[in-house]
Amino acid sequence: MSATVQHYRIRATVDFHAAFDAIIKTRANALLVFPDSVTLAHRQQMADFAAKHRLPGVFGWREYVEAGGLMAYGPNSVETAKRLAVYVDRILKGAKPGDSPVEQPSKFELVINLKTAMALGITIPPAVLGGRTTSSIRHARPTRQPLRAAVVCEFRAQPSQSHVVALPRCFPES
Repeated sequence: MSATVQHYRIRATVDFHAAFDAIIKTRANALLVFPDSVTLAHRQQMADFAAKHRLPGVFGWREYVEAGGLMAYGPNSVETAKRLAVYVDRILKGAKPGDSPVEQPSKFELVINLKTAMALGITIPPAVLGGRTTSSIRHARPTRQPLRAAVVCEFRAQPSQSHVVALPRCFPES
């Protein structure tokens, strides 16, 4: 099996139109979107584009899935914000920023929008779902009803000799 990867830089809002046109022209089979402030701000536009053109999309943060994207795998943004608050607290209490250790995320999540998967004709294997029930994610658009179609799998990085192993634990979001 081989795949051709096309890279489209989106650094500003004006770049979306050209990227979307190129994606259509090259007849892409899927989207892989790395999260940043520009794509996050336009996550609904990307989810709508992917749905219109029946493209499964994989993203880096859950917010893209909440907007209608197929799935996301990446650091848990709430956990990351909590760790950031600890750093700010230390600095406000007098610690020197340079003395604080650099941390990498240790909590990751896999979020799957089952409604989007169904619309794309994609069956998520039971092994991925872990036999868990679905949870509710609200769409970014306030006029839509809550979406009862997402599974969250949490991965905690565990040190194992000289490498890191991700251990999955799927659960319904509360």
